[in-house]
Amino acid sequence: MSGIGQARLRGLDGLIGRPYSPSVETFQHPRFTTLSIVKDLNPGLSYPYFATWSDGMKAAAKYYGVELDQADLNFKYDTQLDQYKQLAVKMPDVVGSQPMNDATYNQARQDGVKLVMIDGAFKDVPHFGVDDQQVGTLAIDTMAAAAKAKAAGAWKGRKVVVAGLTSANCGPCDARVKAAFARAESALGIPAANTTMLTPQGQDPTTSAGSTFNDFLTAHPDDAVLVVSYGDEPVIGAVNAAKAANRDGDILAVSNGGDSAARLALRDRSNAGILVAAIDYQPYAEGWNWVEAAIATAMGKPFETFRVDRVLTAANVDQFYPEDSKR
Repeated sequence: MSGIGQARLRGLDGLIGRPYSPSVETFQHPRFTTLSIVKDLNPGLSYPYFATWSDGMKAAAKYYGVELDQADLNFKYDTQLDQYKQLAVKMPDVVGSQPMNDATYNQARQDGVKLVMIDGAFKDVPHFGVDDQQVGTLAIDTMAAAAKAKAAGAWKGRKVVVAGLTSANCGPCDARVKAAFARAESALGIPAANTTMLTPQGQDPTTSAGSTFNDFLTAHPDDAVLVVSYGDEPVIGAVNAAKAANRDGDILAVSNGGDSAARLALRDRSNAGILVAAIDYQPYAEGWNWVEAAIATAMGKPFETFRVDRVLTAANVDQFYPEDSKR
């Protein structure tokens, strides 16, 4: 498992944040008796990224000896409060979510439950997750060389626009796209007027993004397009739509997340020259370290924010994720 234990929690005397080795089952590790329950409101276990999150959380909970309960929202965020109330029956020590709506936040505060957010938006809640500004900027930086080469060659004289695929009612998603837009202007000279935020409708992020992006391409028949998003699946949907419309020579894309779908797409030779890279959030590690952050919060200790600094490409994806070939 790549990147496990990336975050290191401060002030816990080495008890938390040790590297995880799944092959060493007898490794001596701390067991907690006072911290019994950690709850997670998972956005959607059908989504590869969040499913991998869940795997990391469950492994970390087992390692540290804490009980973990998860609720699958299946992207129906309007059910979050009801799901929280079901979890709250067990009087959890910590509840986490990505994202959390106001009603759930207010109820948790009323209940006196400690919260740890992944990609959170409440200033008084500890935030554990990727830096939205950093990863949005990194997406453009990653494709900058390829975009400049295209502008000097195949795209010379053409208008270049940026399409950012976001998700409805997702502040962190919007923030990543907006950061990419700002970087496109400062690094590539693409003005804000040439950027468009797209919000696909529907439960399946790949299919809905593909449909939305197809409409965008139809409305921009002569433009070259740089594609960014908050995650992997929307970008994969856009790439698929461009290929289906015979517009694959008109786009360059970088996805965010590095989940199994992104890694599969990077290995797909038909995506060469289109899908430049995937920013690797290392979702298993992020899930693992969220449990560490939850434990730290329950103990009144600080923790470090998850840091993203790895980019996956067709050339290195097998090096970083060799275990994919065994699945």
